[in-house]
Amino acid sequence: MRKTKRVKGRVKSWLVNRYPAQRSVKLTQNRIFILPTMAGMAYLIVVLLILLLAVNYQNNLAYAVCFTLLSLFVTAILHTYANLSGLRISALTTEPVFSNELAYFRYQLHSARAMNQLTLGFNNNVQITVDLEKNVERNIEVPYLCLRRGWQRAELFRIGSLYPLGLFRAWSWLRFDQTVLVYPKPIEGGQLDSFVGRDCRDNKAVAKGDDEFEALSAYYPGAAKNSIAWKAYAKGYGLQVKTYQGSASDELWLDWNLWPELSEEQRLSCMCYWSIQLSQNQAQYGLRLPEVTFEPSVGEKHHIKVLEQLALYGFEGW
Repeated sequence: MRKTKRVKGRVKSWLVNRYPAQRSVKLTQNRIFILPTMAGMAYLIVVLLILLLAVNYQNNLAYAVCFTLLSLFVTAILHTYANLSGLRISALTTEPVFSNELAYFRYQLHSARAMNQLTLGFNNNVQITVDLEKNVERNIEVPYLCLRRGWQRAELFRIGSLYPLGLFRAWSWLRFDQTVLVYPKPIEGGQLDSFVGRDCRDNKAVAKGDDEFEALSAYYPGAAKNSIAWKAYAKGYGLQVKTYQGSASDELWLDWNLWPELSEEQRLSCMCYWSIQLSQNQAQYGLRLPEVTFEPSVGEKHHIKVLEQLALYGFEGW
């Protein structure tokens, strides 16, 4: 087991050094690997057996069958390779997620020829399969499970194809200069007495009738459903969130010292949970972390800044 992990580590290190992180990659012959599959090996063995029979019995029909199958085998090499060659992949921006959730790294695919049954995915994560039309750009999302908060860099991921006959597997390893911010996992815990006392579950703390609409901002994970601009979404403007002014008068604080009995990560998760609750109820609140203080405010921009601070607390980089 240790030897296997050591070999995998060396292979991964070699691949990382061979493929520096880039924003866009075009697959050419120096990036594409191709080998026979198990079906391809079995196919080749059958062809060799037919050749032996043809030589032994001097049978012209067996020769014809043998060389026909062999030519098909060689043709499969070219078609399988061509199904990846020339493909251009560009990295796009990725939305933040919470810890223990799937981040969807976004890419744009483009090729001057039609491509079929392309399989993409990170190791130990769900693989996706797509087809590509000639000269038509296609955006895809490749899932990756994020298990820790902070900046998460896209790892090596694999693109491959068995098309058209499954006799050969062509693949390439890709590495992009691409990151995603991972917020702490929101965990309900502790109490924020002044907020709970206002019965947040019934949203009595929110005086929506007195709010003044301010602007639309980009959607972020955790945004309240009732704050999403559904009319704008129906018109094709994408997911956006409505922000208001003057929605709350009482100031609340998410203070690092509120729950001394919790561990560091538990505190961050708890503060993340309450940040979402307060934001969904459009309450005005501030943040106090060691060496960082955000004055009480309200709105989506403030909420995102708070989440970013919680995600990057104590983060020392890669």
